[in-house]
Amino acid sequence: MSNPAVEEIRHRVAIAGSVTDSVSERAIAGAIVELLDPPLQTFTREEGSFYFIDLPVGSYTLNISAPLFGTRYGVVNGLNILVQNTVDNQPILDSKARVRLTPTTLVGRVTRNDNNQPIERAIVQLRWSTVQTLTDKEGRYTLSGLLAGEPTVQASAKGFSTSIQKVVLTAGAETTANFSLSVPP
Repeated sequence: MSNPAVEEIRHRVAIAGSVTDSVSERAIAGAIVELLDPPLQTFTREEGSFYFIDLPVGSYTLNISAPLFGTRYGVVNGLNILVQNTVDNQPILDSKARVRLTPTTLVGRVTRNDNNQPIERAIVQLRWSTVQTLTDKEGRYTLSGLLAGEPTVQASAKGFSTSIQKVVLTAGAETTANFSLSVPP
């Protein structure tokens, strides 16, 4: 026998989305998603998803950040999301809530200084760390998800002198550092 005094409460998702890395497309768990008005906050789950429930139809502004990752990602501020329903009162989820945070990234090319030809499989690394990558056949490399700052970066390849330079990495931005390696005398 049911109790007529007990009312079933039904919640509806009004905003649903996800936060991923714009380079690797991996989910970012633990990102903060803030709704500005009314002031609400949630965190992304392990698979990068988030949601807000029971919001009236209207326009909302979101800010998204990933402070658990330090300066490895930029932030998204002022993302306008529309909450609306179909004619039969079903929610329409705004696809703009699928957010891609830009990682702090270093890109560039490693070439020979005598003929500007690319050097494949050169090692590019942040000095005094294990963060490194190899260049592709065009001499291009990408190091992504780095902490912002002013690290020293080196490029080396078998049969060439090592090249070292200091770079300035800005949170959520892509920085370019090219290297020209010489054949030792």
